[in-house]
Amino acid sequence: MTWEETWYDEDSGPLVRLYARAGNGAPTGAPDDFELNALISRGAHPASAELSPVESAIVRLVVVPLSVSEIAAEVDLPLGEVRTLLRGLHDGGLIEVRRPADSMPHVLEQLLTGLRSL
Repeated sequence: MTWEETWYDEDSGPLVRLYARAGNGAPTGAPDDFELNALISRGAHPASAELSPVESAIVRLVVVPLSVSEIAAEVDLPLGEVRTLLRGLHDGGLIEVRRPADSMPHVLEQLLTGLRSL
């Protein structure tokens, strides 16, 4: 019997909360680490780890940086579950998190300049 067959019932759905199945424990870290528009990409020095099928899918998806909301849509899971998975992947060095504002300060400066000119 596979992992998915053990923890999933066809009629009821998942039998155990995702963080318990993933072994990550209760969610940790600041909740704003994984905002909807935070960009997720592969880590520079990924640690070797045994990943669930969903975690493996996420790591494959983020070859090109994707937002948290895009990842949730691609793997067809609720945002809370995706954030829990992302925390575990981030703790293992498999992914990196960037906030769009951090990566594009010139855009914010142009926006502020435009607003001041009004």
